[in-house]
Order: sequence, then C-alpha cells, then structure tokens
Amino acid sequence: MSAIYEDVLQTLEMGQKLALATLMARRGSAPGSLGAKMLIRQDGSTVGSIGGGCVEAEVWDAGRAAMASGGAPSAGLPAELGRDG
Repeated sequence: MSAIYEDVLQTLEMGQKLALATLMARRGSAPGSLGAKMLIRQDGSTVGSIGGGCVEAEVWDAGRAAMASGGAPSAGLPAELGRDG
C-alpha cells in the first residue's frame, strides 16, 4: 500500500476528517507529476505534495473548505487555478 494511503487510513481511524487531492492534469511546465497526491487533515497538516506554490495553497484552502462544509468540492478545481487573469 502506498504510504499516503496508510496515512489516510490512520487519519480516519483517529476519527479525523480529511481531503485527498490528486493532480489529474496540468498545462505547461509544473513541478507536480500527474497522479501526485496531497492529504489534507482536519487539523490543517498535510502529507505529500501536488507541486507546491500558490496552486497547492489554493488546493489546501479548497480541501479545508470542503471539510468545514461537510461536502466535497466539485469533481476538480478549475483548470485555470492559480493563474492570473
């Protein structure tokens, strides 16, 4: 089992909410590899990375918002996430 899934299981066993982000697509050069995953825990801590920077911060915010609302974000965040204009 991948290490991040072990962290997901452990987090759920502790009764914490979580969000799991997966990088599904990208445009141009980006530091994250397709399939990269980031676990966002209820306490705000993370495991893994989808590439860092502003986009990762926006994904962290979206994950925290989804946990707070009790729902899930849309199937994916906008393709233009993190881009100006």
